[in-house]
Amino acid sequence: MKDRFKLERTAFSALTIEEADFEMRQHKNMSVKERFVWMHYLNSIAYNYPFNNPPKMLKEFSGARKFTDELYFSG
Repeated sequence: MKDRFKLERTAFSALTIEEADFEMRQHKNMSVKERFVWMHYLNSIAYNYPFNNPPKMLKEFSGARKFTDELYFSG
């Protein structure tokens, strides 16, 4: 999957309105699956985990409040 994407962290370019519009239209033309794969890749870069091995979700329960608190019923 690394061959398919490459995030250049040092690159930045200011776009004109026309160029930005073109970029937006290019991304809108992507299928939902392509958008999901791209989002998954960017998350793996941002949170520093391997693309093919995402972190497991923590399923521990840390506590709860009763819904009788005034925060919920202040109407």
